[in-house]
Amino acid sequence: MIDQKTRPNVPVGAPMKRPPVIFLTAILVLEVTVFGGILASYAGTGPQQSEPVPPPKMEDPETPTEYEREYQEWQACEKESAPLKQGTMLIEFLQKHPKSMILPNVNAAYKHLLFTCSESEKYQELETLSEQWLKYHSNDPQRPPDYLQAIAYSAKAAAKLKHYKLLVQRQIEYCNLQPSGALAKEIADTYREMDEKDKYLEWMQKAAKYSEFKSNFLLRYELVDYYLSVKDLPKAAEWARETLNAAGLVKEPGTETRDKIQAARHTCCDVIGKDLYKQGKFDEAIRSFKQALREKDYGDGYYQIALCFHKKKAVDDAMLWYAKTELWCKEDGRKCGDIEANAKTNLENIYKSLHDNTVIGIEKIYKKVREKPDSYWTSDPEPDRASFNPTQKNQLRQQCGQ
Repeated sequence: MIDQKTRPNVPVGAPMKRPPVIFLTAILVLEVTVFGGILASYAGTGPQQSEPVPPPKMEDPETPTEYEREYQEWQACEKESAPLKQGTMLIEFLQKHPKSMILPNVNAAYKHLLFTCSESEKYQELETLSEQWLKYHSNDPQRPPDYLQAIAYSAKAAAKLKHYKLLVQRQIEYCNLQPSGALAKEIADTYREMDEKDKYLEWMQKAAKYSEFKSNFLLRYELVDYYLSVKDLPKAAEWARETLNAAGLVKEPGTETRDKIQAARHTCCDVIGKDLYKQGKFDEAIRSFKQALREKDYGDGYYQIALCFHKKKAVDDAMLWYAKTELWCKEDGRKCGDIEANAKTNLENIYKSLHDNTVIGIEKIYKKVREKPDSYWTSDPEPDRASFNPTQKNQLRQQCGQ
C-alpha cells in the first residue's frame, strides 16, 4: 500500500465521507452568472424587478377581465409565505396561464424562491421546489435559460441531504448539457460514495480523458491507490505509468506540488517495480526500485532489489543488498517490520550455501556495504531522476523500469 507519510492527499479505497465540492462551487458561480441581475435585485443590490402593472379600475366589478383575474392570482402567490405552498401556487399559475403577461414575474418569483431556500439552507424545500420546476419544464421543446440553474439547485440539495441517487442523476444531466472534467470527477466521487465501483471507475477514466486534466497526476494517482486497495497490482501499475506521464506535464510546479509529485513518483515506481517483479522482469524491476529510492529512501526498496538479484541467482549482489536492507533498518531505530529479519535470514542462507553451512566471515559482506558510497545504491545506467525544472520535462516523463 501507499506510504501514508508521503502519499499525496487522496483517498485510499474507502468511500468518501463528504459531499462533492466542485459541483457545489459551480452552483454558487451559476447563482451569480446565470441569474446575476435577478438575484441581485432580490438581494437589494441591483435594479429591482418591476411589478406587474395593476389593472385599471374596473367599470363593472362583477365581471373582471382575464388580466384582472390573473393579477389577483399573482397577488395571492406573492403573499404566500410558506415556500412549498408558494411554489405549488406558482407552478399552478404557469400551467393555468401559459401566455400570461405576468409570466416574467412568476418565473422570477420562483427563481427567487429557490435562491432563498438555498441561502437559508432549507435543503428539503430546495430539493422539492427545484425538482418541481424541472418536472414542469421537462417536456419543453427548448430548455429555458434557467434550466441548468434548477439542476444545480437540485444537486446541491441532494448532496446536502445525502440523496446520492438523485445527486448523480442531476450531475450526469448537467454534464451532458455542459461537459467538463471537473464534473466527471465529481460524478465518480458520488458513485464511490454509493459504493458503485464499476461506475466510479468508468467516470474516473472519463474524467482523465478531458484535456483540462491532462496534467492532473493526482486524479490518476487516486486510481493507483484504489487498485492497490483491491489488490489489483497490474491495474495499479498501469495507472502508475499514467500518473508519471501526467506529472511530466506539470509546468513550473510550486513547492507543495513538487512534494506531491515526488511522493507520487516514489509510490508509482515502487508499484511498477513490484509488478515487473511478478512478471519475472527482474532487471527492469531493479531500475524501477532504484528510481523509487531516488525519490525516497526506504527499506523495502533495498529488500525488493535484493529479491530481484536473488531470483536472478546473482548471489553476490543479493547478499550485498540483503545486508544493506538489514543495516538500513537498524539505523536510527527504524521500524521495518519483517523486512529486517527476512533480509538477515536470506543473507545467512545464501552465505551458508557457499561456505559449508557456516556464517563465519559473513561480516565482510556488511563491511562491503559500509564502504559503498550512498550513490552506489541508486546509481543506474538510466538517467538520474528528472528535476522539476521546466526545461527537463521530457526527463520527468520517463517511465520507471523502462
